[in-house]
Amino acid sequence: MIIADGLNMVDAGVLLDRTRADLEARTFRLRDSAEPLGTLTISMGAALLGGVQSDAAIEAADRLLYKAKRAGRNRVALPLGH
Repeated sequence: MIIADGLNMVDAGVLLDRTRADLEARTFRLRDSAEPLGTLTISMGAALLGGVQSDAAIEAADRLLYKAKRAGRNRVALPLGH
């Protein structure tokens, strides 16, 4: 979970997509090993608190996370209109 105070949904989408791309571009290895483990991909959903209870925002972001996974993984899903 990333909590970023003061971001609008467009900026949150940019932050999440940059995070996703950064993780995908990195090479991960075990300690003392030159062999790469492979590529790490991540799917994420985003929601704004905007006056709603934190549980409701987390549930909304979770629904969008699974929407991103169903769309092919390694994606960011935002609420409609963003």
